[in-house]
This record gives sequence, C-alpha cells and structure tokens, in this order.
Amino acid sequence: MNKIFLLITIFICSYGHAQKYYMMGIGQNDCGTFLEDYDESLKKYDDKFLEDLKEIMLKRYTDYAHGVIVTRNNLNARYSITSNLQFYPQLPTLKRLLYKACNENLKMQFHSAVNRIYNQNAKEFSD
Repeated sequence: MNKIFLLITIFICSYGHAQKYYMMGIGQNDCGTFLEDYDESLKKYDDKFLEDLKEIMLKRYTDYAHGVIVTRNNLNARYSITSNLQFYPQLPTLKRLLYKACNENLKMQFHSAVNRIYNQNAKEFSD
C-alpha cells in the first residue's frame, strides 16, 4: 500500500510541475519591446518629467529581471541537491546582458531572455 501511495505522490508532483504557466506583466513582452524602451532611455530630454519617465520605463524591466534572478538564486540555495548556482549582477551589467540577449532574438519573450542570462552566467557558489 505504501508503494502505491508513493507512486501516486510522485506522479502527481511531476504532473503539477509539467503544466504550463501564464506569464503576466513585463515578462510576457517580447524583447523588441524592451529594446524600444532601452533605446528611449538613452535619449536626453530637457524636461525633468520626461527624464524621470524614461528611467521608470527601463526600471520596470530591470526590477523584473532582478526578481527572477533572486528567485532562481533562492531556489538553488534551498532546494538544489547537486549544485548551488548563483548570479549577482550589478545594474549596469544586467542592462548590458539584457540588451545583448534581446538584441540576439527580438521575438523572444522577455522572461525567457532573463532565464537565458541566468543560465549562461550563474556560477557555483561556495560559502
């Protein structure tokens, strides 16, 4: 009986992780949208309001990327048995990495670009 329960539990757990999930917010945008806002943030304006607005537009993307990266770091630190991959990019580095990843594939979903950056740059962390 215990073996049957164990098999059912494993099946249900793997089934739950196999489901697709829907992305919301900035993560569902494609990289082309990010690049438009990035290019807009490089322009100079005489108006203080427009200067602040362009920074806010780009900050939405970097805040989202930081959130995904911190979450992946946390999950690796808590639940990974085999490795403890971590990535701690500074803001200027993160902006350049996002720009490069999105510039290489304009149709990629922004969330996927952040995950690609993480997968390419995360390194084993030791205390």
